[in-house]
Amino acid sequence: MSSSNSSIRFSLRQKLTLFISVLVIGTCSSLSWYLIDQQIRAMERSLIRTGTLVAERLSATSRFSIISEDRLRLSLLSEGALTMPEVTHVRFLGPTGTVIVDKQKQASQGISPPPTRTPALLSNLRAGPLITPYHHTEGKAQAVETYVTTADLIMMAIGADRREAFIDVIHPISAVDTKSTLAPKLLEDLQITSEDNRTSTARPRSVVGYVQLHINTQTYEEELLGTIRQVLLITAVIILIALGITILLAGRLVKPLQTLASLATRVSKGDLTATAPSTTHDEIGDVAHAFYHMVQSLDQRDLALTRQLKRLSTLNETSATMTSSLDPDTVLDRVLDLLVKNLGFQRTLLMLYDPEQQRAYDARIAGVSPEVAESARAASIPIKNDETLPSTVILSGKQVLIPDLQDSVYRMDPRLFQLAKHMEATSFILVPLTCQHRIVGFAGACRGPILCTQEDVELLSTIGNQVGVAIDNAQAYQQLETMMETLEQRVLDRTTELRNANEKLKELDQLKSAVVRSVSHELRTPLASIKMHVDNLLDGGTGPLQDAQKDLLMRVQSNTERLRRMINEMLDLSRIESGYTTLQQTAVHFHAVLDEVIENLQPLTTPRHLDIDVRPHPDLPPLWVDEDKLHQILMNLVHNAVKFSSEYGTIRIMTDLKHDSIQVCVADHGSGVSSDEIEHIFLPFYRSSNAAFPNRGAGLGLAISKSLIEMHGGKLWVHSTAGQGSQFFFTLPLAPTPEHSNLSR
Repeated sequence: MSSSNSSIRFSLRQKLTLFISVLVIGTCSSLSWYLIDQQIRAMERSLIRTGTLVAERLSATSRFSIISEDRLRLSLLSEGALTMPEVTHVRFLGPTGTVIVDKQKQASQGISPPPTRTPALLSNLRAGPLITPYHHTEGKAQAVETYVTTADLIMMAIGADRREAFIDVIHPISAVDTKSTLAPKLLEDLQITSEDNRTSTARPRSVVGYVQLHINTQTYEEELLGTIRQVLLITAVIILIALGITILLAGRLVKPLQTLASLATRVSKGDLTATAPSTTHDEIGDVAHAFYHMVQSLDQRDLALTRQLKRLSTLNETSATMTSSLDPDTVLDRVLDLLVKNLGFQRTLLMLYDPEQQRAYDARIAGVSPEVAESARAASIPIKNDETLPSTVILSGKQVLIPDLQDSVYRMDPRLFQLAKHMEATSFILVPLTCQHRIVGFAGACRGPILCTQEDVELLSTIGNQVGVAIDNAQAYQQLETMMETLEQRVLDRTTELRNANEKLKELDQLKSAVVRSVSHELRTPLASIKMHVDNLLDGGTGPLQDAQKDLLMRVQSNTERLRRMINEMLDLSRIESGYTTLQQTAVHFHAVLDEVIENLQPLTTPRHLDIDVRPHPDLPPLWVDEDKLHQILMNLVHNAVKFSSEYGTIRIMTDLKHDSIQVCVADHGSGVSSDEIEHIFLPFYRSSNAAFPNRGAGLGLAISKSLIEMHGGKLWVHSTAGQGSQFFFTLPLAPTPEHSNLSR
C-alpha cells in the first residue's frame, strides 16, 4: 500500500482545482450552517416568548379560579389557549402539583404530555417560569438540552426521519397581581427590562397554583425547513458555479505552465531550439519570455563551452606531449607540431632567449621545408631596449598582434622579417614564453592568408605559459644531468680518498694498539719492581721508618697501584679491540662473584663509611658467562660507583630476571653524569667533567665493561642526573636448563 500511495502523482491543475474547491465548499458550508443555526436560535426564542406570554396571561386571569377551584372557568381558559396553533396542551395544577384541569387538542391525542412536576421542583418556581424542551420518542416525552439542532433540521430538509419536538412551559400563579415574570434569560433575549420586572423577581410572593403549557414546534419547523432547503439549494448552486469557474481558471493558468514544462524537458535533453510562445500578458507570459531568453543564453554558452572544451582538450594534449620528454630539442619539435595540427595555425615559430648574451637564438619553424627550418636554426636576434617586436615581447612580456606584416616592417628585426617571409605570413602574432615570472623565449604563429584574431593571441599565450614551463624543465633537467655526471665523478674521487684515508687510519689504529701493548708490557716490569721495593720499605726490611717517610712511601704505593690498574686496563682494551680476547663460558653463580668483588673493595669502602646494599633475586639461576670477565665487569662498575659516591653514602646492587637473562642495576648517589655526556661515557679514554681529580682514571673501565657485556650477548646502559647519582644497568645470559642442553645436543 505504501509503495502504491507514494507513486500517486497529482498535476498542478488537479491540485489547484482541489484546493479552490475545498476552500469554496468549506466557506459556503460554514456560512450556510451559521445562517441555519441563527434561524433555529431565532425560532427557539420566538417559541419561548410565545409560550411565556400565554402562560403569564393564563396565570393572571386564572388566579381567582385556582383559589376558588372553579373548574368550569379554568376549562374555558384552557380551551381559549388551545385555540392558538402553537399550544397543544394546557394544565392547571394546584400548589402541590395536583392536576385540576387537563385539556389537549384533538390532533395531539396520541402524544403523551410531559410528566407532572414534583412539589419539591415546583416550589423552586417562585422566581419565574420553567422552560424545558422535549422530544417524543416511541410515544414518550424525553427532556433534551435543546429541542432541535442544526444537524436535525438538515436531516429533515433532505427527507430523513424527523422527531416531533415541543417546549414545556410551567408558570407559577401568584396570590397577588404581579408584573411580567419572564425568565431573566428570556427577558435578556427579548430585551425586556423594567424596574417592575426587577422588583417583582426580587421580592417573594405566595404561589396558589401553576399553569403548564405544551408548545408544539411543527409550524415553525415547517417554515424553517423551507428556509433551510432554500439555503442548501443556493449553497449547492454557488458551489457548482465556483467549481466550474475554478476548472476553467485552472485550465487557463496551468496550460501555459504545462507547455513550459514540456519545453524545459526538451531543453534538459539538449534541444536548445525549443521556444516558448508568449500567449498571455501576465506573470506566466513573463516567465515564458524569460525562458526564451534563458534558452538563447544557454545556446550561446553551449557554443562557448564547446569552443572552450576543444581548447582545453588541445591544451591538455599539448601539456601531456610536452611533459613526455625532458630533451629540449624533442620538446620544441613536438610543441611546434601540436600548434600546427591542433590549433589550426599554418606555420609556427619558437625562439629561446639567453639573458646573459641578450639574444634570441635556436629558431624552430614548423610548416616549412626542412631546408628552411635548418637554415633558421642559425638565426640570432639581438634583444635591445628598442621598439622592435622581439625586444617588446621579451623585455616587456607583452603580446603582439600584427594585422598586416607589410605595415609593421619598420618594427621588425631584419632577421625576424626574413623568418616571417619564409613562413609566408600576412598576419602574425608573437607571445612571450614565461616560467615563474621569467621569460625563456617567444613564440609566433600565422594562419597563412587568413588574418589572426585576438582570440588566437589569447590561445597561443595560454599555451605559451605551458611551453615556457616545459622548456624550463627540459633545460633544468639538462643542467641537472650535467651536474649529476660531474657530481658522480666527484663522489667517486672523494670515495677513493676516504677509502685511502680509512686504510691509513686502520694502519694507525693497529700501530697505536701495538704501541700501547708494547709500552704497557715494558712498564709492567719496572712498575712491579717499584711496587716490590716500596712494599719492602713499608714492611721495615731496611729498618725503621719515620712517619714522614712512611707517609711518602704510602703515597708512592697508592700511585703505583693506580698506574698498574691503568696499564692493565689498557692491555685489556687492546686485546679486546685486536680480537685476542676469548670467552670461557660456564655456569656461574652471580652472587658468589659479587660477594668476592665487595670483599676486594672493602679497603676502599670502609675508610669512607660506604654501605653496599645488595638486593638479590630470591630464585636467581646460574649465569652462562666467563667468570673472570664477570668479575672484571662487576669490579669496574662497583669500583666506579665507590669512586663517585660521597662519604656515608649507600651503593645499591639489584638483580631481576628478564626471560632468558638477568638484569643487574648498580646505583649510587654520587655526582652523576649530565645529559650531554651520557652518550660519551662509554667511549675509551673519556672522563666525566663531574668527577673530582683524585677519582679520575684512564677512562677505560666503562668501555671495557661494555665490550665484555656485548661479547656475552648483553647490553649496558645508564640513567643519570647531574648531582643526583647514576644507575648502570646491564644484562647477561642465564645458563641453559637441562632440557635446553638435551635439545641442543
